[in-house]
Amino acid sequence: MNVDSAEFEFLAESAHPDWVMRITIRGEGFEEGAIPIVAEVGTVPVEALMPTYEPGGLRGFLSAEPAEGDELRIGLLDEPLEGTDISYTRPNGGVA
Repeated sequence: MNVDSAEFEFLAESAHPDWVMRITIRGEGFEEGAIPIVAEVGTVPVEALMPTYEPGGLRGFLSAEPAEGDELRIGLLDEPLEGTDISYTRPNGGVA
């Protein structure tokens, strides 16, 4: 899996009461298989991670805001997550 970028957005409202942010991850090698893809930003797991309509994208939700500079890590369930060059930076302005 190769991550090119990630976008973080605060949510004004959410279908799940604990979700406060949405993350959209772009890259390649995110093919769905029998073992799910998982991710976390620092110690905050990405929940409900799913493919986007656009090829090469994943979208999920965070139940807490990560600390500034926390690294996005991604991988397959039950395997060590791989670090990326993506670090959390608080988004400016609006909510999703």
